[in-house]
Amino acid sequence: ESLIRIHVAYCLFTPSKPSFEEPYQSLLQNMDRRIAELVEFLDDHPDDWQAWRKLANLYSQKEQFRKAIDALEKAYEKAPDKATQYTILNEIAKLADWAGMEKKALQSVEMARLIQPNKPQAYNTRGNIHRRRARYKKAASDYTKAQKLNPKDPDAYYNKAKLYTMQKQHRRSIAEAKRSWT
Repeated sequence: ESLIRIHVAYCLFTPSKPSFEEPYQSLLQNMDRRIAELVEFLDDHPDDWQAWRKLANLYSQKEQFRKAIDALEKAYEKAPDKATQYTILNEIAKLADWAGMEKKALQSVEMARLIQPNKPQAYNTRGNIHRRRARYKKAASDYTKAQKLNPKDPDAYYNKAKLYTMQKQHRRSIAEAKRSWT
């Protein structure tokens, strides 16, 4: 009971609301410090593709998409195998899309598709690029291709459900959403 009184008194008589700015600034400073450490590490170890990906991740968290893409391109150059290159190219495509760099996004997803044409992720990514630009027929075609390549992967069904929702085709959207859960 006394704790409740203290809490109520604190709430009533505290002149300002708690600020979230201070923890946020601390987080950004920590990210800046980590970026600086990775850049320094990469100066000595420029062939470490995993460090380049970590750097890209930090840049993307700070919404510095061009820097993130540059770091991912370095990771792509140093990637140990085709599967890793495929994954990195999909990441580049997604970041480029978020940054409004459609040409770069489509080029990256096309390169990924050429590396591993029978994997669905590149089709999902390309479908998302088309959907965000209201090219619904192209998006639907890509999602359908992804579904055919891997009928058990829920992403294509979920993405197609979002597409149908945007088109106000709610029954089709619900059907695709249900398929994504099974």
